[in-house]
Amino acid sequence: MKRVGWKSPILVVIVLSAGTVTAANTSILPSAFTGDSIPAAEHPLAAQINGFIRNQAKYTGAFSPTGLTRTDYLRTIEKIARAMLKYQNANGQIIDPVIGREHQYATPCFAHAVAVLCGSGFLDDATLLQAGIKALDASIGHMLRDDVPDSHGDFFTVPMMFAFWNFENVVDASKVSSWRTDLGKINPSAVYIDAAPNWIGINVTGEFLRSLEGLTSLSYVEERIEYQITRTGADGLYQDSYDPERTSDVPNTDGNSLPYDNVARAILGLIATNGYEGDHYRELRSCLSRGAWTGLLCQSPFGEVPTGMRSSHHFWNEAYAAINYEFWATQYARAGKPEIAGAFKRAAMLALSCVQSWHRPDGSGYVTKARYPIESKWGFMAYSGHTQYNLWCASALGMAWQYSDSTIAEKAAPCDIGGFVCKVLPGFKKVFANAGGTYIEYDVRGDHAHNPTGLLRLHLKTGYPQLGPSDGAVGQVISGAQYWPLYPQNDPPGLQNLSVGPAWMESGAWYPLAEMQKIPQVVILDETPERSCFKLIYGLSGGATLHETVVVEPRGVTVTDSLVGGNHNAIRACYPMLLTDGEAESEISLSGNQVTVKLRNKGVRFMVRRPENATLVRTNVKRNHRNGKFEAVYGEVQGRVVEYYVSAWPEYDQTGISGNDTPINTGNAISIRPFSLRNMHPPEIVSGSLLLRFYSLQGREVARVSGTAGNGRLTVPGRTFPESSGVYRVVVSCGDWRIEGTYTRIK
Repeated sequence: MKRVGWKSPILVVIVLSAGTVTAANTSILPSAFTGDSIPAAEHPLAAQINGFIRNQAKYTGAFSPTGLTRTDYLRTIEKIARAMLKYQNANGQIIDPVIGREHQYATPCFAHAVAVLCGSGFLDDATLLQAGIKALDASIGHMLRDDVPDSHGDFFTVPMMFAFWNFENVVDASKVSSWRTDLGKINPSAVYIDAAPNWIGINVTGEFLRSLEGLTSLSYVEERIEYQITRTGADGLYQDSYDPERTSDVPNTDGNSLPYDNVARAILGLIATNGYEGDHYRELRSCLSRGAWTGLLCQSPFGEVPTGMRSSHHFWNEAYAAINYEFWATQYARAGKPEIAGAFKRAAMLALSCVQSWHRPDGSGYVTKARYPIESKWGFMAYSGHTQYNLWCASALGMAWQYSDSTIAEKAAPCDIGGFVCKVLPGFKKVFANAGGTYIEYDVRGDHAHNPTGLLRLHLKTGYPQLGPSDGAVGQVISGAQYWPLYPQNDPPGLQNLSVGPAWMESGAWYPLAEMQKIPQVVILDETPERSCFKLIYGLSGGATLHETVVVEPRGVTVTDSLVGGNHNAIRACYPMLLTDGEAESEISLSGNQVTVKLRNKGVRFMVRRPENATLVRTNVKRNHRNGKFEAVYGEVQGRVVEYYVSAWPEYDQTGISGNDTPINTGNAISIRPFSLRNMHPPEIVSGSLLLRFYSLQGREVARVSGTAGNGRLTVPGRTFPESSGVYRVVVSCGDWRIEGTYTRIK
């Protein structure tokens, strides 16, 4: 048997059953991806990737490691597994408490989750072990009888094989032998239905894993893996619905799912990293390498997978992203690229931290990124379920753990540094931009069953991601759409799509950019960590055009909309305010041209800057949103130009801390000059005791000191400081207020 990547934290392969691993350190990185830069011919985003590599080498900004480790995967899996244990029946099946029956692939994923916990030695729990054994028995039985719940046999084989391998050393040999015999009896033509391209990729991977045990030949894999490769575009992203290079003005009622891209690349990565050397080896590793970088550049600074089409905003999204990041962290570490490896490792840990942020009190996940009771099915797809998607997440975390290398240290990632604009136009029709860790996702032509056109996501430093907002909203269910988000009650009829963006008067009615179904011209204007900027030009009726310029800076995002030509003389700036996440209500303060929305001790501010006399108006209509309930606010102006600005509240400023130390007397005692707030906030916002924490540029805390805030200034008394001269990162906090900057030690 040949299984690659089953390793300990020190890159020593763990052989989980009898056999020899012969290719433990084999790299799947093409040589073009292992140099100091990536050739332009190898990736359409080579300029952005190489820009990140250069910026990472000279980065001295704010970077705080997550503090998570490989073991945190297991801790998270345990919470979910224990929450799901109460739903297991006497036959070993997991019964969903909402629909009252076994749902899809919940049971084999439960078996995998428990097998990881017990097989790793993390838990010694006889009750949970027996529950996992029963779940694997039940799952194999379903496959042999061809009575898989909801005809989802395509999804069974991968978690069953991982469960089998992880159980091997903690279960009686007779049981292992029995499982092995039965796993060899699976009949692909009977249990796989190939309902969509991603289903095919998953069952192909299951068959490849069976082949590693000698339970089947590679013929099934070779027959179908070429089709999987054709589903990827030049950027390496997997497209489940349309041809990879398709870009069209034809209205789209389906689209391609960014969450499914992560699933497909992770699943196909299992083939590549476990020793596949078949006919399509070179093409597969090239596609996966390209997709790895595109996925890394598109990650939110909060670890989130981009929103896009169906299954978005489900908490398992980030679990599958973590598998991809762990694969490539290990690959680059083996290639002697510790800085790049560290960027992928940080991405994995951020993804894990995102999953952890959506635990319910019982340890299960909320499924979607809103905090409603499980019975509400808030923002679910028609196929979403409480048990199946919790355990799908746990199974993915088990695979991420399996391929994680604990010796790789986190390094600053693209989501921390920014300095790029990524056009991911064919198939996904997105633009991503990041400057200094402030991040946006723009849909140039939404699919309109799930996402509108326009600025969908603004993830702001020190902000709360779901307030950003983190998605737009569609107004009506489109006839013929395959799936769409579900809510306990539908919105009232007649509503329009909404994103952060403009609307203009057309034939006596307001027409929002969010409804646009034409592909614009996209021009990149600037790409630095201090300022990333791009412009879009949309054709309107009557020969008019809309020119929209988006400027992303560490402090916030500025958008300028200009109507050119035609007879449009009124324009609005629209913003969706999150009213509630299902558990907590937002605090909203509206005054004149700006509104501040606060939730969970964080805030976001939307302001119409030009014209200065603009007044914001609330619509007072509550609408469904995948993150909760929202209401639109808009500023209407007579004219053809409007400029607006979105920032976290209090506003983040990477350069907002100034001052050098002034030595006094002798030794290490120094006096720190007061830090100026530079008029960033009214003085009354920051008042009281404050804390300064000093970090080395590698992320280690070296000192902390208390001070006071008031009258627009921060004052710190003399203190003892480390011997070393140099530049330090300093974090200043006062209650919920926080800024970051640099501090220079002059001895």
